[in-house]
Amino acid sequence: MMKYVLILLAVLLLILLVCFLSSVKIRVKYDGQVFIKIKYLFFSFQVMPADKKRKKKKTDEKEKDKEKDAKKDDKPIYQKILDMKPVLSDIISAAGKLIKSIEITNFELIAKIASKDPSKTGMEYGMAAAATGTIIPIVENNFKVKRRRIEVNADFEGDIPEFFVDTTLKIIVIKAVIIALRLGIKIMKNKKAV
Repeated sequence: MMKYVLILLAVLLLILLVCFLSSVKIRVKYDGQVFIKIKYLFFSFQVMPADKKRKKKKTDEKEKDKEKDAKKDDKPIYQKILDMKPVLSDIISAAGKLIKSIEITNFELIAKIASKDPSKTGMEYGMAAAATGTIIPIVENNFKVKRRRIEVNADFEGDIPEFFVDTTLKIIVIKAVIIALRLGIKIMKNKKAV
């Protein structure tokens, strides 16, 4: 009887070991709204957006929403790019030595700078290119990046700017848990300080 219990415990330990040493993929996408999807083993979870009705909208309605969002969102694209910097620095400081264990399998940043005024478009294009130049070294120096695509273009004839980020991260589960705990503690300390 004791032999069967030990075999059962060994099998459970092996299953736990496989679960903790397998990798998890996290996809973060921004195209006017945040989309987060987590893949682990053969499971897939969509974390954001939580609203399923939003997903079922027709493509025509999505196009209209994008145009409305672009007109509503007065934040320049270079500022959206620079807003990524504190998030990256929080992740990097929380991860510590484990940062190299995070692999970015796909990193896409596509920005189309456009406005009604061509001179404003040119100035914002320069600022967006400079902001991209500050973000890319942070990403490439701290993470293993397999594939990257960065485009910052100016559209002098259009008047609706576009901003798109799509990133897929791959990390071993136990390391992800450690980084998430450190990041959670850092966020809690920052909230208490404020």
